Amino acid sequence: MYPYTALKLKESKKNSLKDFLGAAGQYGVSHMMILTQTEKSNYIRFVKNPKGPTITMKIDEYALSRDIQSYQQENKKNAKIYSMTLQSPPLLIMNGFGGRDDTDPYKICSLMLQSMFPPLKV
Repeated sequence: MYPYTALKLKESKKNSLKDFLGAAGQYGVSHMMILTQTEKSNYIRFVKNPKGPTITMKIDEYALSRDIQSYQQENKKNAKIYSMTLQSPPLLIMNGFGGRDDTDPYKICSLMLQSMFPPLKV
């Protein structure tokens, strides 16, 4: 998602999520991805501003880029290639979401995820 992200934006006692949602319209923010950690699990929420759907998903597993880099450096096989690759954002092609019924809840998820990314100009 870089460079269109606020990397150091964090919720504190002075500012809450409600404050961020209120200021999002002034800054032209169309979508927000909110990561939440609870005692049971980690969750990600996708919010479409100003009033349109919020999707919450549970995160089963994840890996950090520094863990992948350290693993590659331990093996020394193509370590430099992978460390350089993780410095730039990946090319994301979102295809194959069609063929859903209008009442299908997965259609809302797919439309929201597709609208988060600008279309590619080939």
